[in-house]
Amino acid sequence: MELSHAALLSQSRLAERHIDVVCDVYAFFLTQFQTTQNHVSHLMCASADREFKHELSRFYDQVVDDTPAFSPLGICVLTRQLLVGIIGGIATFLAIVLQFHVIDRVELL
Repeated sequence: MELSHAALLSQSRLAERHIDVVCDVYAFFLTQFQTTQNHVSHLMCASADREFKHELSRFYDQVVDDTPAFSPLGICVLTRQLLVGIIGGIATFLAIVLQFHVIDRVELL
């Protein structure tokens, strides 16, 4: 089953849109993660209650030590490193497929 150049480009654009959606969700998640860290840090500095500060400190340690990741539908855990690897793999695959498709069209002419 041979795909036309237009069909390959269409699939490539669709894959790019899906990747963009995942990256946008991850960027939003990361922004919220950093905002939470900032709020907890400010609360720790402003609080005079030692017990409250201790609880905030424990919460802050958990937030800081855990790297941002999410698990869509519980299938796998997506971290920044995994997303970069997936995007790089897809980009490499599409570049190779398009390159061979162009070479095949040149040889046919």
